Amino acid sequence: IIDLAKRDISEKDIAYILHISHSKVNRLLHHAAKAYRTNYTKSLPTIICVDEVLYAKHHYGFEMINGTTSDLIEIFPTRTSIDIRRYLSNYDLSNRQRVQYVVTDMNANYSA
Repeated sequence: IIDLAKRDISEKDIAYILHISHSKVNRLLHHAAKAYRTNYTKSLPTIICVDEVLYAKHHYGFEMINGTTSDLIEIFPTRTSIDIRRYLSNYDLSNRQRVQYVVTDMNANYSA
């Protein structure tokens, strides 16, 4: 289920492919998400892109993407600038200083 979800396949399609119920796929993905912990020792790229993302029904967060490779770094469950700063402060200062550019849109929530 996790491998299929990483390929951006919907829960409904995963359930169809694996011949299990959609609700079982949903429960297992939510259980896996609760167990997930960010690796704050992983090196940040020199360019990060931050954008708002709908990650669950009616729940918005932010996604952080490597601006050079387009690889997903993180999807975080909230989207205010206070929460984003708090999240980024978990990385040590020398790691944060590697970031030279942050690219984002001008979403009003980032000013909060």
